[in-house]
Amino acid sequence: MRDGFILRSMRLPISQRELEEVRTEVKDLQLLRVQLGRQLGEIMSSSGSYAAKTPGFPETEDRIRVVERTLGTLQQLLATTEPVRSAADLPHSRIGLYSKIIARGDDGQERRYYICHRSSPSSLVGFQAVTPSSPIGQALLGRAVGDVVEVALPRGTLELLLSSVEVEL
Repeated sequence: MRDGFILRSMRLPISQRELEEVRTEVKDLQLLRVQLGRQLGEIMSSSGSYAAKTPGFPETEDRIRVVERTLGTLQQLLATTEPVRSAADLPHSRIGLYSKIIARGDDGQERRYYICHRSSPSSLVGFQAVTPSSPIGQALLGRAVGDVVEVALPRGTLELLLSSVEVEL
């Protein structure tokens, strides 16, 4: 157990420290969204009807979309979290934050994942660090050993058979 107090949702256990990091990141992203909105407004007001062709406009719009998507994921996490007093109350059989997962891909290769916040150091040798908001993280959250998970990736769909889940607290 980290920091003496754990938070849990039906899908994602997190520590108090992690919760504060998520809240801080939400505030930072909200500020960035406002700044990007102002930047977009300045481009539009100076370029008139040609704003979409103005250098910087498409990139700013893309950044706003990424910020909005990330904000939505983090706000959903905050909305579904509830405190618990003991690590024994956590669903250790389900994948959540700090879970180590071993899975076999449809290509027969073994894959190892560790779900952690993006600012968490990943010192687990042999495990690929993934965030809860990544495609792999989203597909794994709340799953259990024996589940078959389909992950939509840019290069195609990956099917994983979950063979081992261990929650690190």
